[in-house]
Amino acid sequence: MEERRGFPFGDSVSSIIARGEAALEGGDPVAAGNWFVHAFRLGSGAARVHLEQIAPVLERLLDDPREAAGASALLGGMHLISDTQHERALALFRQAAEAGAPDGMRGLGFMLAEGVGTTANRAEANGWFRRGAELGDGYCAYNMALAARDGLGMRRNAKGFLAYLHQAADYGIPEACALLADQYNSRDEEEDAFTWYLVAAQGGHVPAMWVVAARYEAGLGTAEDGVQAVRWLLQMMHRGNGDGFHEALRIARGMPADDVRRAGELADRTADADAILHVVGTA
Repeated sequence: MEERRGFPFGDSVSSIIARGEAALEGGDPVAAGNWFVHAFRLGSGAARVHLEQIAPVLERLLDDPREAAGASALLGGMHLISDTQHERALALFRQAAEAGAPDGMRGLGFMLAEGVGTTANRAEANGWFRRGAELGDGYCAYNMALAARDGLGMRRNAKGFLAYLHQAADYGIPEACALLADQYNSRDEEEDAFTWYLVAAQGGHVPAMWVVAARYEAGLGTAEDGVQAVRWLLQMMHRGNGDGFHEALRIARGMPADDVRRAGELADRTADADAILHVVGTA
């Protein structure tokens, strides 16, 4: 049984979906669904279609003792994605959590923390997040980091905050990577800050993409690289954010056409790179 508790480091959406399809063909719909969820988080509309298609298969797995925990957690997550049947999502997550599934603990903790489908109870949520973190779930670790930092359902704990934050970042959780980068940035440790902003950007974190692009343009914490700067500004468009296009256009005015095209290829936005070249009049 394939498991994925971290977050894909820099994997393209197409490669993640391909892994999901391979898992499905290999007879592992739970692993397939988890890959599709990752792709959905990165902005893939095709991933939602895949999830809808495997939902009936997952429903049947609820009666299989070997697959029930993973299927329950995944179905609960799908209900959250579609913002439907919150009470059933809560029951599915609890079933998975009590069976020892870290992703079930993550989902149950989230619903308890936010009061979705139930009365909010951050202290109980932390109990599930803590157990999930101990079992290697990066999102559980990230939620514990926030709880320790802000005193959510527990006393503030600076040491615990950093320990959980590093754990979550090591699993590639984009929000954790960006927050860890902020910690390094506050101490002017620019190279370490850039490293973690880049991992966050690779995980689909749009604010980190902005920062990475700016740092590539300025050569802050990394070598100056206009191709990468334009690449990350265009990459934002996969997340439904077109604000970077105009910044990419500004930078591209001083770049060779081949470099602009290369940036578009790296971002999988070749049509946008061609549009930029049309505007700047470079062939």
